[in-house]
Amino acid sequence: MQVAAGLGAVAASTGKLQAMPFVPPRAERLPREVWVGTVSLEKLEASSADEMNTKVLNRMEEIAPYQPDIVCTPEIFPYIKIRGKPNLSVIAENGLGPIGERFADYAKRHQCYVICSHYTEENGHVYNSAVLIDRHGQYVGEYRKTYTTDDETEAGVMPGPIDPPVFQTDFGTIGIQIWR
Repeated sequence: MQVAAGLGAVAASTGKLQAMPFVPPRAERLPREVWVGTVSLEKLEASSADEMNTKVLNRMEEIAPYQPDIVCTPEIFPYIKIRGKPNLSVIAENGLGPIGERFADYAKRHQCYVICSHYTEENGHVYNSAVLIDRHGQYVGEYRKTYTTDDETEAGVMPGPIDPPVFQTDFGTIGIQIWR
């Protein structure tokens, strides 16, 4: 399997992607070839989660010409490197909320999967989650971090199930893990 990973780090360190090498259209790729794009928060700071979302989406636009099959965001990226601590009960989303919708739009426009990591809520419980969005911008499901840190637990973040879900994509079955 050929993987194009770390493209976000290239954009982060230079400010712009280098001259783009030949990128075969998806239709011409090998049957098991999956292109993965990752996004780095290097050199990004924001005053709000909304501003950080915009900056991360702009960085994702830089890797869109590579036609990744899936793009992965950093763990709870909207709330890292911003000023102030967010109120988890206010910002956590159920399914695709304001944050998820913006990344679902990206997934649909670029016909790729997106793993968008942010806080989600269900039945009054807040989770550190990685939400999978399909190529059509639809919510597929989410992985909830199994082993939360002491700081997360003290802030009210609940651990996810010990037996995490797996997801079917058009390129195979994937699992997601948040490790930290």
